[in-house]
Amino acid sequence: MKPFKLDEHQIDPGFRIPEGYFDAFQQQVSTKIAKPKVIPLYRKPWFYATAAAVVVGLGITYFNAVATPTVSTSVAIENYLAAQPLTQDLLVELLETEDLDQLQAEHQFDQEVLEETLSHTNIENLIY
Repeated sequence: MKPFKLDEHQIDPGFRIPEGYFDAFQQQVSTKIAKPKVIPLYRKPWFYATAAAVVVGLGITYFNAVATPTVSTSVAIENYLAAQPLTQDLLVELLETEDLDQLQAEHQFDQEVLEETLSHTNIENLIY
């Protein structure tokens, strides 16, 4: 192994510090730190423009929403029955016992009147 000498530098460091750099360094740092930060009293106009656009967009969609018409259940059933052929089986399925009891209570028919009406029916008028 070769003996090496510590005092002899063979590699150039590549970076040299300018003369008097550290003499003025403290003064440069203190002037940069001493400058007060200025806070603007106004905000960026883009922030307000974006917020206004969002509010207008949401307002337009809210106020121009298409109102879906609500149909009550009884009207929907009535429309269904008007469009569909009504069979006895379907009528039995749709009517509940409470509805039948209510119908009987509302329409009290005399048996004699009912028999007379049914016996004297003119069938020719019913045929179309």
